Amino acid sequence: MLALAWSADTHIRMSSLLCLFAACLRGPDDGSRELYTLLEVEPTATASEIKKAWRKVSLKHHPDKLAQRGKDVTEVETAFFARLKDAQSILSDPHRRSLYDAYGETGLRWIENPSEIDPKKALHHFTTSSTGDRGRVVAAFAVLTTVVLLFPLLLCLKLDKRTPLPWMLVFAPLWLLEALYIWAQVQTLTHLRRSMRAAEAAAARHGGSGIGGGGGGAGRAGGGVDEDEDEDDVGVPSEEELSVMREAAADMSASLMGTIAGVAWQFLLALHLSGVSFVSYPVALLPLAFNEVIVLVRNLRKAKASSVLLAELGVLTSGGVSAMEEAAAAEVKARLEAEVEARKQSRRSAGLAAMRLLGTLSVMLALFVDGDDVGAVNWWIVCTPFWIMFGSEFLADCVDARAHMSAAAAIPEADQERAAQLWTTGCASVCHACCAVSFVVVAAVLAVAKLSGASYSSCWVFAPGEIRAKG
Repeated sequence: MLALAWSADTHIRMSSLLCLFAACLRGPDDGSRELYTLLEVEPTATASEIKKAWRKVSLKHHPDKLAQRGKDVTEVETAFFARLKDAQSILSDPHRRSLYDAYGETGLRWIENPSEIDPKKALHHFTTSSTGDRGRVVAAFAVLTTVVLLFPLLLCLKLDKRTPLPWMLVFAPLWLLEALYIWAQVQTLTHLRRSMRAAEAAAARHGGSGIGGGGGGAGRAGGGVDEDEDEDDVGVPSEEELSVMREAAADMSASLMGTIAGVAWQFLLALHLSGVSFVSYPVALLPLAFNEVIVLVRNLRKAKASSVLLAELGVLTSGGVSAMEEAAAAEVKARLEAEVEARKQSRRSAGLAAMRLLGTLSVMLALFVDGDDVGAVNWWIVCTPFWIMFGSEFLADCVDARAHMSAAAAIPEADQERAAQLWTTGCASVCHACCAVSFVVVAAVLAVAKLSGASYSSCWVFAPGEIRAKG
């Protein structure tokens, strides 16, 4: 179930749109039915048959059951049971099962989490796919690229008064992309909520307990079952898993609201630029301010959310503990570190949202006072919150990079893998500060100068973004 909790922090994913690129998702070996073989069922098995098969193989291979039968559980057997759980989580969910049948396991993983896409593997899938699949990929890529480049081109021509196109047509390519984006988000959110309701119903039927529970002691923290656990309880989601799924659904809902707010302000802006008298610049910016309030409140709530992991870790590490409990404690520590990092990112996101909200309100107030006269506004002063935001983000990236690299240097040579991960994270922070933030700042400066009366073409405002995208 945890696989369903896709983080909305990650460029909020357009997972459904990746299905257009089936040739890159589906590899030559993805026609196999390994997951069906693991559960000892046929690809045509019904949901009830998969459920029965899961009960059978889980009770046969569960590490706790093996230990109860007097067998020494090896890492191989533990890993095999984890693989069985993974197969069950995919095949028991109709949506994930359909994606697995269509695109294989690799394609399923990439659709659920595009950040995991391996470009070399995707290229290999593309070159070994059918001619029809390759043709669809090329066509989809050409259409999306044309639409993406068309909007800034039309906008620059309109701002420079080189085209008579109405503002509604200028924004049309952008709205087309955002319509596809909204469709993808709605599909993802629908799937998340459907899976969440099914998991909540399963937990309610079995008293909220199941495999991998977050607060049931060492056995549950490691994915175990109690000795008196009923056969029907195997595979029931824990409260922690349900909480993660609810958080993922809430994140996707907030993302969807943000996208709709963006479309709303663009539409109102187009109306104002088209001469509609009752829509002013401050009115057009209201949806943006509303969205920033939602983002700010949500990130503050996530940053202050209490965790059960500290209490669980205290139980696992108090007094003498067995080897299994030590392993469970190590797992909880890793999860706790991840949660602390997530809260840190939430606080940072809340700070950025607050500065964006102040900047938006500052622009609205300036335009309201000057009666929508863009040329009469001192944009360098009005945009002060944005300059502060850019500077704080740059400094935060530099501090993060130094912290990660210092931590990597302090790690013993025996744990070089961990050191390499920290060093890579630090380098990523440096790249974000030097590239992403810097290009945004340059574009913002060019935009403000243009609004203040600079004579150069509007194309220069978009140049840093294009350079960043191609880089």
